[in-house]
Amino acid sequence: MKTRIDHLTFIVTLFFIFSFAGAAEAQQKTIVLFSPGVEDNTFWKNIETITEAASNDFQYNFEVYYGDDNPDKVAENIRRVTSRTNKPDAVLFPDMSGNGEEFLKISDENGVPALVINMGVNTSEAGFPRQKYKNWIGQIIPDDIDAGYLLAKKLIFEAKENQAYQNGKIRILAITGREQDIPSIERVAGLKKAVDEEANVDLLDILYTNWTSEETEEVLHAKMKADDRIAVVWTASDQMGIAASEVLAEYGKKVNQNVFVGGIDWTTEGLKAVQDSRMTASVGGHLIEGGWATVMLFDYFNGKDFKNESTMLKTPMSVVDENNVDLFLSKIGNGNWGRINFTLYSKVHQNWDKDYRFTIETMLIQLR
Repeated sequence: MKTRIDHLTFIVTLFFIFSFAGAAEAQQKTIVLFSPGVEDNTFWKNIETITEAASNDFQYNFEVYYGDDNPDKVAENIRRVTSRTNKPDAVLFPDMSGNGEEFLKISDENGVPALVINMGVNTSEAGFPRQKYKNWIGQIIPDDIDAGYLLAKKLIFEAKENQAYQNGKIRILAITGREQDIPSIERVAGLKKAVDEEANVDLLDILYTNWTSEETEEVLHAKMKADDRIAVVWTASDQMGIAASEVLAEYGKKVNQNVFVGGIDWTTEGLKAVQDSRMTASVGGHLIEGGWATVMLFDYFNGKDFKNESTMLKTPMSVVDENNVDLFLSKIGNGNWGRINFTLYSKVHQNWDKDYRFTIETMLIQLR
């Protein structure tokens, strides 16, 4: 009799083991990132890598699709993925050239929760999360006004310290992204705010580009040929800042001596450019937003909806310059984001209800 009971117990145990395993597999969620750029876009490659690292921590499937700098392709990617039979559990994407609401409409119609990251949607038209589009569950974007402001203040300070005046003025040239892109608009607003606070500073011009090195070089060459009396070149991305420094060198300008150049993004290349004195500074903190979004999604799926804090979060930004660049590069320069344990930021995992602390500083503590 004992043998029969043991045999029955073994069968029941196996049943529960396989049932649990099957349920766990069935419950494994899929997160999809729609990158707006080409596959080798440096900044978005970082976001992709970090989002994948966070997805691994939460045992999520992760997929990425590239838009090749074409909003129509991004829209088609979202439409194809959210309408398939095995729909993802959530999608991440930025606004792109004002097409963010179209992206939201597609995901909403297909019943897939969407988190907007990095570039915010125009709320005057699309409303706010969970209103007009019920499946638009939230947005986490950088504090771009502060980013533009911090970069401008840093560059102006260095230019004044080094007496880079022309006829008593610090002359600034700004190079930014597309005129209709919200990050471009807000970063320029921060720049203008900083300029308004400073005496003896002239903002000569704001040059708009498609966020590329090639266009940056083109517009800066044209400007330098007309007037090379520039002390500060403020750019809205590290990629553009590096390109600008290369052009300036052709005109005999030396970064951190007679010209001061900065960008925004904290890309590895940008940080190395700061370390090598090819740029004066880089402002960032937002490249980890895909990781933060994954944390928020995990909590959302597991009963701690981030709406109790906010559906519109902003990533704080910080300056990296010659004083702290070695520290930053030693921690994140190799792109080894798998060293970060993203579960430590989850309200579910940590069983707390306090506000998220999505800062680069809290992340770096783990990498000591």
